[in-house]
Amino acid sequence: MATTRVTKIGYGKKLTSSFGGIITGLLALVIGITVLWWNEGNSVRDIKKLKEGRGAIVEVDAKKVLTANDRSLVHVSGMVTTSDTLRDIEFGVSVNALILNKEVEMFQNKENVKRDEKENLGGSTTVTETFTYEQVWSSGLINSDSFQESGRNNPRAFNNKSGQILASNANLGAFELDERVIEQFYGESDVTIHVDSVSNFKVFDGFVYLGEDPKNPKIGDERIKFSAVMPQNFSIVAEQRGNTFAPYKTKVGKNIFMVNRGLLTADEMFDQAESASKIFRWALRIGGFFLLFIGFSLIFKPLSTILAFIPFLKNIVGFATGLVAFVLAASISLIVIAIAWLFYRPILAVALLAIAGGLFYFLRKRGQEKKLQNSEKSIATQTGQN
Repeated sequence: MATTRVTKIGYGKKLTSSFGGIITGLLALVIGITVLWWNEGNSVRDIKKLKEGRGAIVEVDAKKVLTANDRSLVHVSGMVTTSDTLRDIEFGVSVNALILNKEVEMFQNKENVKRDEKENLGGSTTVTETFTYEQVWSSGLINSDSFQESGRNNPRAFNNKSGQILASNANLGAFELDERVIEQFYGESDVTIHVDSVSNFKVFDGFVYLGEDPKNPKIGDERIKFSAVMPQNFSIVAEQRGNTFAPYKTKVGKNIFMVNRGLLTADEMFDQAESASKIFRWALRIGGFFLLFIGFSLIFKPLSTILAFIPFLKNIVGFATGLVAFVLAASISLIVIAIAWLFYRPILAVALLAIAGGLFYFLRKRGQEKKLQNSEKSIATQTGQN
């Protein structure tokens, strides 16, 4: 069953809101430029860090700790083992593992909202919101206080909490691994839960179930999934410090401390780190661009809102301001990136500045052409009247 709410937003309120959005737009510009600037500087340091690491790496045999390699950046791989048995006493779960994960989910109500807007003559807008509801398993608490429909209350807290237990010690050959290394291990496997070990609870589909009927869950029922990172092969690139490992500080001030699942060579680990760094770098570039685009869009919003009582003109102005916002966001993004790289990669910086200049030229040219067309139309109109 769906619930509908219809709201009419007047022209004055829309106009006031659009002018208020200018402040948010300016803030978005500041944040976007900051993100872009920080990202490029961080990228340069990441590239230098990984390049330095490739040149400094020392291959180490896990079977023996050599004092000659102390304080060196080393690469070692092999089977990671532990003698610890990790336990969740409450539910009787125990396993010889590096990490034991406990994830708690609760059966809750979830509200979905579909929003439709219709522009009216005179500049007002009619907003129709349709609220639908479903029941889902969620590891986060869903706040039902603001639900449109009453009677769909969720509990305000979990009875059980998710958590993680780490082995107190682990070994990679002759090396001893502390929590700093262990917490980076991954590759979880489900932990089989036996009915006898949790006699006070139900076990259903691999979960410990806390409720009356796991096949017909009720709001507030909880289920718990246990998983573990078992002893297995891992590869490490870090500073050798005695018979353990620590972050290796590079000349650019950034640390190298890499842990990968499986038996990987040092080159493979650095290749993966470079790929991850590149993805992160481009994600922040795109994010910075969108912040700038949103910022300019909010700043230009009043122009289209003023003409809201004339839908045709509003759409034209909205499209034009959107195009201008896109060009400005792209141009400024390129300029910020170029300036940040100017010292480190002058050729690339000059190329980016040239592209940005081209975008500005395009925008200026379009503006001049539009102005000329308007002037010609005005002259033609006056001539026709005479």
